[in-house]
Amino acid sequence: MYRQILVDARDLIYQHILWQLDPEGSLIDFELLTLTYGMACAPFLALRVIKQLASDEGSRFPRAALILLEKIYVDDVVFGDDDPEILRQIRDQLIELLRRGGFELRKWASNAQVALSFPAEPPSTKRSILSNIAKIYDPLGWVTPVTITAKILMQQLWREKIEWDAGVPEPLLTRWRQIYSKLSALHDVKLVRWNSLGPDVVQSELHGFADASNVAYAAVVYLRTVDRSGAVTVTLLAAKSRVAPLKTLTVPRLELSAAVLLSKLLRFVLVLAWLCTHPSRWKTFVANRAAEIQSHLPGVKWRHVPTAENPADCASRGLLGDELIPHPLWWRGPPWLHRGVDTWSETDASFAETEPLEAKPTCLHANEAIDSSEIASRFSSWPKLIRVTAYIFRFIARCRRAAVNPPDCSSLALSGSECLAARTFWLRRVQAEIFSTEISSLKANRGLSPKSPILALSPFLDRDGLLRVGGRLSRAPIPFNMQHPLLLASHPIARLIVDQAHKRSLHAGVQLTMSTLRREFWIIHARSFVRSILAKCVICARERAAVPSQLMGDLPAVRVSAPARCFLHVGLDYAGPVLTRASPGRGIATRKSYIVLFICLATRAIHLDSVSDYSTSAFLAAFSRFCSRRGLPASIYSDNGTTFVGADRELSLAFRAALSDPEFRNYIATDRILWHFIPPAAPHFGGLWEAGVKSRPIAPLSDSLDEYDGLTPGHFIIGSAITAVPEPSLLTINENRLSRWQRVRQMHERFWKLWSSDYVNTLQRRQKWRNPQQSLKIGQLVLLRNASLPPGKWELGRITQCHPGADECVRVVTVKTAASEFKRPIVKLCVLPVDCEATSP
Repeated sequence: MYRQILVDARDLIYQHILWQLDPEGSLIDFELLTLTYGMACAPFLALRVIKQLASDEGSRFPRAALILLEKIYVDDVVFGDDDPEILRQIRDQLIELLRRGGFELRKWASNAQVALSFPAEPPSTKRSILSNIAKIYDPLGWVTPVTITAKILMQQLWREKIEWDAGVPEPLLTRWRQIYSKLSALHDVKLVRWNSLGPDVVQSELHGFADASNVAYAAVVYLRTVDRSGAVTVTLLAAKSRVAPLKTLTVPRLELSAAVLLSKLLRFVLVLAWLCTHPSRWKTFVANRAAEIQSHLPGVKWRHVPTAENPADCASRGLLGDELIPHPLWWRGPPWLHRGVDTWSETDASFAETEPLEAKPTCLHANEAIDSSEIASRFSSWPKLIRVTAYIFRFIARCRRAAVNPPDCSSLALSGSECLAARTFWLRRVQAEIFSTEISSLKANRGLSPKSPILALSPFLDRDGLLRVGGRLSRAPIPFNMQHPLLLASHPIARLIVDQAHKRSLHAGVQLTMSTLRREFWIIHARSFVRSILAKCVICARERAAVPSQLMGDLPAVRVSAPARCFLHVGLDYAGPVLTRASPGRGIATRKSYIVLFICLATRAIHLDSVSDYSTSAFLAAFSRFCSRRGLPASIYSDNGTTFVGADRELSLAFRAALSDPEFRNYIATDRILWHFIPPAAPHFGGLWEAGVKSRPIAPLSDSLDEYDGLTPGHFIIGSAITAVPEPSLLTINENRLSRWQRVRQMHERFWKLWSSDYVNTLQRRQKWRNPQQSLKIGQLVLLRNASLPPGKWELGRITQCHPGADECVRVVTVKTAASEFKRPIVKLCVLPVDCEATSP
C-alpha cells in the first residue's frame, strides 16, 4: 500500500538512505519517492490518501466510499451485510474504487461463499493465449514438443488475422483447450541432472538431430557416453524449435534451417548434398546457411536418420503434455544410439544427385535497348520530351546523392541547365543513330567518305559531341547556331522538332517553317521532309479545306442502254421562280411560277413545262401533261429536295412538299414508276439535268466534210433537229424505192444506230477525277463543307458508314456530328490528317 503512494517533491529530502554495494566501494545515496515504512507520518498519510480517493471518486461508488471512510484499519478493509447481493455490490465497488487509486485488494476472507466467488474466467483471446504460452519456462527446451504445439496454434491465430482481444474461432479454441488441459501433466516430468560424465567414461560424443515439417522445424542434442565396461548412456542435453515462416518454404529448406537451429546443421538426403558441396554452387538462401554450418562445425560427420528414429521429429510436429512423458524416443534418443558404433547404418554423403537440387542456375538475361524512335512516338511535342527527360535526370541525380546528402526537393520547376542537358542528350542520341559512320570518322580524325550526304557541309563535332555544319559562314555577323546549325535527317525526333518550329511560326508554310528551323538545325532533304510533316497538321488542314475525290464512276445502265423510246428514264428538276401574269394588260397581278424540267437520260432531250405554284396538285398536273405528251416513264431521278444549289427557300419547300404528299406517292406507285434520289448535297450526281441543253448536238451524223447535220435529241422526238441547219438538195436522191413508212423506219433505226455507235463512245472519257483514290474509312474525322461559313467554323464529324458503289469505290458516306447525322458525298467533306482507328467499309 505504501509503495503506491508518492511523496510530495518538497519532502523527498527527508527520505534518503545510504547504501554500500561492496565493502571496498563508496557509499551511494538513494532518495525514496514513495511512502516509507517506519516513518511516524506514514500511517496518517496512507489513510489520508484513502480518504481523498473516497472523496474524489466516491460519487460513482457510494457504497464503497462509505466503507473506506468508516470501516478501514491501516491497510485492512472490514465490511459486511445481511443481503448477499448488497455484499457482492460492495465488494465489486471496492475493487473498482481502489483500482482507480492504484491499489489492489488481496487476501480475501469471508464466512459467505458469495463474497469469494469472483467472475468466471474471461473468454480466451489471442492476448490471453500468448500470455499462457509465455508462462512456460523451459530454457533448455526439454519440453519443446509441447511448447511448439502451442506456438503453431499461435501462428494460426496470426494467419487468421485475429485481433488481440477478439474471440477465437471455435476450431482453434477447441485445439487450445486440448493443449491447455494437458499442460498440467508437465508437473510429473522428472529429469536426471547428472549427465553420466565421470572418471569411468572413456568416450563421450555429442549427437545432434534435426528435422522439419510443414509447420515447424527443430533440433535436439544428446550426450552419448561409454564407460570402461562398455555401457552406453544417452542423455538429453538441449532442444530448440521454431515455427515455419508464414511465407511457405520447401521442406528441404526448412530442414536446412533446422540444421542451423541445431546450432549448426543437419540432415536429409537433399540437405546432405548442400553440406558436402561448396556453398558458391547454391542459391543465396542455401549458400548462406551451408556456409554458416560448415564454418561452425568443420569436419563433422553427417548421416541421414529415418523419420521414425529421429527425436527431432517429435519437436517439429509437436506433442501434447501427456504424450511427452512416456515418449522414450524423446528422452533417450533412438535405440541404435545405445548400441555400438559398428552396428550403426552407414549413409554415404557422396550420393548421386537424383533429387532436384537447389543449384544456382546460370542464366543470361538480355534486354533489348528501346529505340529512340519508339520513345519519340510516345510524345506529342519536342518541349514535352525535353521536360520529361529532364525530370528523369533529376530523379537519377537525387537518388545518387541521397546516400550522401539528402536532396533538396523544395523546387519543382526545371532549370535551364536541366533542360539543356536533356536536349543535348536526345540530339546526341539521334545523331549517333543517323550519322554513326561520320561521327566515328571525325572522332578518329579521318576524312569522310565521298558518298557521305553531309560531305559538302564540312561537318565537325562541338565540345558537347554534337555534329554541326562547318559551312562557309563562320565570319558572318550572325549567331553561332545559325553559322553552324546542328545536323539532322529524317527521324521521329526530327519530326517533333519540325512540328515545334511550324507551331512557333504560327503554322506558316514550308518556306517560312524551314527559315525558322534553320536558325538552329540543318536537316538533310529538308523541303520534302517539312512538306510531309505540314501535310499532317490538323490546324493547317482545317484552313486548307482540301476536298477528297474519287475516280469518276461508270455511267448507269439507263445512260448507255438504248431504250424503247425517249423519256423512258428521266431526270427531274425545278427552275425558277419566274414572274407570270394570267393575261396581258394593266392591273393584272404577277405571281411566282416555276419551270419543271424532264430530261431524257439516254438522249438528253428536255421537256419543259410550267407549274402555277408550288402545290402538289400543280406538280401533278404538270406531270400528267408530260406523261400525255411523252409517255409514262419507267423511272425518275431527282434531288431529294433538301439541298438545292442556287434555289431559293420557296422552291425547296415546294419540291419537298410534293414528294412528301401521300396523294403524289400513291399516284406514282399506281403507275409503277420507280423514283430514285441522288445523295443530299450532291448536284454533280445529277449533272445531266443540271446542264442539259435541248438542241445541243450530242454526236455528228457523219464524218464526211459535206455533212453538216449532227445527232441531237430532236431526232429521237420528231425525226430531225428541232433547230436544223440548212440541208443540201435532195433532188439527186432516188426516193421511189422506199415507201414513206419504210423511210420513216429507216431514219429512226439510223438515229439509234448512230446513238449507239457514236454518242455512247463519246461518254468513255472521264472529264475529271481520273485517278482512283484511297477510299474513306469508318472512323475517320472529317469537316462538313459549308459555303456560308469560313473553314475554321465548319462542323466536325466522324464517318460512321460508307456506301461504296458497284466498283467498291466510296463516293458517299454517312457522317455523325455532335448534333445530328448526315449522308454526304465525299466532295462535300474535308478529311483531317489525324491518325485514328479507321476500319474499311
